[in-house]
Amino acid sequence: MNKRKIVYLQHKKREQQNHKRDMQIKIISILALIIFIGVILFYNNGYMIEIGGNKVGVISNKSLLDESIELAILQLEQKYQTKVIMVNQDDIKLFPYKIFNSNKITSQFLVTYLREKMVYSLEFQELYVDEKSIGIIESDQILDDLLLELTYLKYKDKTADTKFTSNIRTSSKFASPDELMTLNELVHLATQTSPAYAEYKVQPGDTLSGIAYKLGITINKLANNNPTLNNNNTIVVGDVLQVQLDVPFIQIQKADENSLEELVTWQK
Repeated sequence: MNKRKIVYLQHKKREQQNHKRDMQIKIISILALIIFIGVILFYNNGYMIEIGGNKVGVISNKSLLDESIELAILQLEQKYQTKVIMVNQDDIKLFPYKIFNSNKITSQFLVTYLREKMVYSLEFQELYVDEKSIGIIESDQILDDLLLELTYLKYKDKTADTKFTSNIRTSSKFASPDELMTLNELVHLATQTSPAYAEYKVQPGDTLSGIAYKLGITINKLANNNPTLNNNNTIVVGDVLQVQLDVPFIQIQKADENSLEELVTWQK
């Protein structure tokens, strides 16, 4: 083999090697470009919020969720003027997700969603009457409103100086706003009556009409429960009269009046 032919073959071999190397470089470059584009397209640069299995939307950073929760609670506290806690905060899940214009949500949207969709408990007052739990009221202020309504119903005068004579107290309790009793519901409950039997001892200066007024019953009802009264319906100091009363669930009286407990002796 002559020298020229050997040189030619070596040159040909180098060309093949260079071509192969160039192809490898091109392939690697193309793969790198594909990977780069894939990273750009599918890189998780945000966080999907999922609540109770429902996807709400994507936010850019975790702190936005914490800030939105705080703001939603603050808005509810301002609305109800009481302390608020989120009951089902553990239902909120975050996981990495790619942000697109179609799934990105704003802070305003998130706050509104959290305020309307999450479950909250608010610090209200549980009402007890004679140590029996009656329900949840917004605040003790509603008891003042209740007293005014009952005062008008009993005395036809909201300006009368009255007070509750039933044993009423409240205790702090967290509950949903849906559990609150309205003033109308309280008035309806308070005015429900139950029959009770008692004895009244006639005092100096008493008349049947006066006794009936003090006890909130009619003279006829008083007379019907005491058949031993003579035709003139006369009474004597020390006489014991049998009375049947319709006792309201929540009782009130004027400040200068005696309570039923002070006027009668209840029969068991």
